[in-house]
Amino acid sequence: LRKLSALYVQHLRRGFPLQLIKPPLRHRLSEPRRHLQHNQPAFDHVNQRRDEPVSQEIRQPQAEQANRQAYENADPQEVTHPSTNANVCNLSSRPLSEVETRLLSKGLTFTPTPRPDHIKLHEDIQEFCWRLRVKYYWHNNADSNQNGEALHTSLQKFKPPSNFDPKILHDTRLPPTHPLERYISALLQRTSSATFLDSLTPRDNLSVHERTTLKSLKSDASIKIMPADKGSTVVIMNTTDYEREAIRQLSDRRFYETVDGDPTLRLAIDLKRYIKTNGRIEGLSARDIDLLVPDEPQCPDFYLLPKIHKSYSLPDRPPPGRPIVASFGCVTERISAYVDSYLQPIVQSQASFIKDTHHFLSVLRETRVPEGAILVTIDVNSLYTEIPHNEGLGALQRFLQERSEPRVPSTNFLVKLAECVLTMNVFKFADQMYLQKRGTAMGTRMAPSYANLFMADLESGFLASRERTPLMWKRFIDDIFMIWTHGEEELELFLQDLNTRFSVKFTWSYSVSTATFLDVDIMLHNGNVSTSVHVKPTNKQLYLHYDSCHPPHTKRSIPRSLSIRGHRICSDRENLEGYLSSVGTKLMERGYPRRLVEDRMVPAHVNHQQRPQPTSDRVPLVTTFFFGVQKINGILRELQPILNSNSLTRDVFKEFPRVAYRQGQNLGGILSHRHPRPQPPEVQEQGLHRCQRPRCKLCEIVIEDPNFTSPNTTHSYRCRGSAECQSRMCVYQLICKKCTEEQTRSFYVGKASQLNLRMNNHRASLNQSQQLPVMLHARSHGSTVTFNECYGVKVLKKMPQPTNDRLLQQSERAHRLVLGSNWPPGLNLND
Repeated sequence: LRKLSALYVQHLRRGFPLQLIKPPLRHRLSEPRRHLQHNQPAFDHVNQRRDEPVSQEIRQPQAEQANRQAYENADPQEVTHPSTNANVCNLSSRPLSEVETRLLSKGLTFTPTPRPDHIKLHEDIQEFCWRLRVKYYWHNNADSNQNGEALHTSLQKFKPPSNFDPKILHDTRLPPTHPLERYISALLQRTSSATFLDSLTPRDNLSVHERTTLKSLKSDASIKIMPADKGSTVVIMNTTDYEREAIRQLSDRRFYETVDGDPTLRLAIDLKRYIKTNGRIEGLSARDIDLLVPDEPQCPDFYLLPKIHKSYSLPDRPPPGRPIVASFGCVTERISAYVDSYLQPIVQSQASFIKDTHHFLSVLRETRVPEGAILVTIDVNSLYTEIPHNEGLGALQRFLQERSEPRVPSTNFLVKLAECVLTMNVFKFADQMYLQKRGTAMGTRMAPSYANLFMADLESGFLASRERTPLMWKRFIDDIFMIWTHGEEELELFLQDLNTRFSVKFTWSYSVSTATFLDVDIMLHNGNVSTSVHVKPTNKQLYLHYDSCHPPHTKRSIPRSLSIRGHRICSDRENLEGYLSSVGTKLMERGYPRRLVEDRMVPAHVNHQQRPQPTSDRVPLVTTFFFGVQKINGILRELQPILNSNSLTRDVFKEFPRVAYRQGQNLGGILSHRHPRPQPPEVQEQGLHRCQRPRCKLCEIVIEDPNFTSPNTTHSYRCRGSAECQSRMCVYQLICKKCTEEQTRSFYVGKASQLNLRMNNHRASLNQSQQLPVMLHARSHGSTVTFNECYGVKVLKKMPQPTNDRLLQQSERAHRLVLGSNWPPGLNLND
């Protein structure tokens, strides 16, 4: 009965009324959920022997030896052997229990239910309120919005958060009776009430055992968990095997060399100097010049995605990995985006350019294929890492020079920045710095455009030199599709010449009847071309699990989007019906209810037409999703009449605001560590810590507690960030030490640009007998009570960088609302 009740509640929460359930579905709900059936081994070429030493060069860690011993001694009923699950490929020495296998089979996109963070939610609501005020302000002050230098479109995402706040401008500050201020006030009051916050208690989508298993997998430094290079299989490898494959690739002196020390700051200084010297004459604004190089660049990490579809033999030879450099925050991230904004239009203008599958199908279906034609697919081997710098930059030089006048920025400037992206590609792996000498890193923004133009330059010269050319030559980066009409013998000569003339090498396949390009199977019969969806053998179709903590509309859209994909690709009804049936089965294996799949999938007999997406000017409230936060949409809808009550606000906010969701941390973010996990010497707890400096008055009242409790909600919260007495940009809490334990301790929430100086201001206010709640409360405990005798202090949040005064003030307001610190009964004055 308990299980049935839980399923009943779960069914109602998903929005399916019980009175409409068909008898088969009702019967299904009355049964316990069955686990997915484990498939037979899918990787027969893997060497199953796990009792051999890893290597003579790399000593086996104790954790891996313990895993191996546990594997040998474990009960066969409890252990999942390597590669016995179709969704999980275990190449490590760690035996996987049934719970571990079940958890990983959910896929790395699976998001566990996060603990509701009321503070973060209200910081997001404060940001939303700021956006409403800004939109209203600029609607009424449109002329002043045109002042100042425009920012280059490629740099918009890198601009620091705005410090502009209409609320603090006295000449434009709206009165409390204004509809917008009444709307904001009502929203804050509704969402900060204890009743509303207590209602945000989502059900956990992981069992207690799965939560324990997740912590165990996360803390095991002897293994690496990551997605496979192709498909959605979850791969588990020994850390030693992973590092050995990485070192094997990085030891190739044709592509990489070691670097002493971290040259990141030196490279940033050199790059800034060059841009400041040449930026103005190249049409850059002062804001562009400031943003093109980050002030505090990070050294990117190198990581691999295992190619388990390639041949390998454990323990001697791990699967090869696809090298990727995570360039987020690196020295060249922004100039790469800037250069790419000028390369992309050139790429899209090339005759061979293919944007995506839909574009390829439209071109293919417009082509008349004669009898005897041969379908050819060509792949470039390791294109990104094989492009010589001089050849790649030479191709950019030629294409950029073909731009129409005036060429601003100049070709030389753009090529120089592209050269910096290539030659400053410094990264780290296992505490060692490396420089990539050849090719481009896959993680940098301009890499696809750079590779595209290199190939466009190569193919244009080659095809122009040939007497016989293909009927069709189309390319998606390094994948080429060709229709040849001059016979097989001429085709072989064509392909051999192509493969021997250039620095990059090619592999190919051809047939008179079938070919596979992108995710399309192409069939040719009597000059008629038909197409169907191609599913690679490595693609396990691990669609987002239905129990994942994702917004309901995301899950509802998956069956529809997959069926639309089938309609676009499949040219005949029989192939389409087969694809839809297969997808429907896979979705139900991932927990999707049969009725949802049947209702949301577009049937084969319906002719789906692509519709243009409408544009929207609504202001979104962006927050992290968890089950229950959708209630805010109902509050926004109920409050909309307040905005509609005034002609000005009605004109500005024509569409009522809605909640948009950012996704919480999924299993991939929790378990996949791209670089080796160093052992930290001492992990400092969150919250405020004594600085131990001589004569520091603040150390006397520091409360070193990583948690704080809200009298408003009675919930306990975790302090965020580690701070000391002189820390900057903090949200703090003063707690009265004189109040007895039986009564609620009075407290004050404030913000500090520098914590110790802010405490000095409080002391001065008390000495000057200012009529403020904090001072009046201290005097209520005695006229001679000092500030340090009355109050202790905690830091609730140390603001992460980049930040500014506006964000700090919004965080302070969020803490005040959730903790209920306004006077009375708290010690904060109302805004």
